[in-house]
Amino acid sequence: TLRGKKRDLLTKEIEAIEEALGQFRDQQRIQQLNEVGDILTRLFNAFGRYRDAIKDRHALLEFDDSTKGCYQLFTAPDNIGARFLIHQQVKHLLLDEFQDTSSLQWAIFQSIAQELLAGQGLIDQNSCKSTLFIVGDEKQSIYGFREADSRILMSAAQQLQAFGVKDIPLNHSYRTSQIILDFVNQSFSTLITDFPLHQTANVGGEAAVPNMGSVAISPLFQEDDAVEQEAAFVASYIDSLLQQGWPVFDKQIGGLRPLEPKDCAILYRSSTHIPVFETALRERGLEYRREEKIG
Repeated sequence: TLRGKKRDLLTKEIEAIEEALGQFRDQQRIQQLNEVGDILTRLFNAFGRYRDAIKDRHALLEFDDSTKGCYQLFTAPDNIGARFLIHQQVKHLLLDEFQDTSSLQWAIFQSIAQELLAGQGLIDQNSCKSTLFIVGDEKQSIYGFREADSRILMSAAQQLQAFGVKDIPLNHSYRTSQIILDFVNQSFSTLITDFPLHQTANVGGEAAVPNMGSVAISPLFQEDDAVEQEAAFVASYIDSLLQQGWPVFDKQIGGLRPLEPKDCAILYRSSTHIPVFETALRERGLEYRREEKIG
């Protein structure tokens, strides 16, 4: 070990050696990571082949399999005949909830849409003009776990403009009060570039929905029992509204009436913690019904 003046005389040499050793260690780490990555890739591919073999053996399909199969149908060269027949039969394409479309799904829809709009293939003089109708709202995109990408909505609109497709904004709501829409505008205007302000539609000089309601934001629950706290807050809030006789607009009677349990709904992304919410509702003596099959 060199110290003092002897080390000072060899400063450049020592720094060069330390740099070389550092580069050597980095190369070793990179090599190790590459080896581990290669092993994991081979394991992943082997698992995929094994799972596909089991599904083939038992004639089973998963959600992704139907998408992948359609993609092969519309892209593989050997399937040109099948694509020709499909394009001759499909004259109108309607895609709803488009904000939950994945890149793979859009590749399939795009093939059909461009064929429709380009007017290629055999033309039936007795048929009406082919049409394409896409509806989506990027604010409502919730299927990221299925590779949905809300940005495809804007990308598709730009791509289809070359075919004369119109981009029509739907910023007027026929079922939401302005109080709620003001909250939506405030929340999303900072998240989405060029976010268009939403308004309640006007029908015959009056708002389609009475400007009633409120937006309540719960505290931020961060403790170990955060789920229990959130469930207790929701149950307490619903109970207080029922006790107050909070006015709601009833379309059937065309007027206001007090809030009833059947008017309330708790939306959840995952059913993991639903028993906790059920317990909180029961403790408050609130009647409820769990609609699992329809979400």
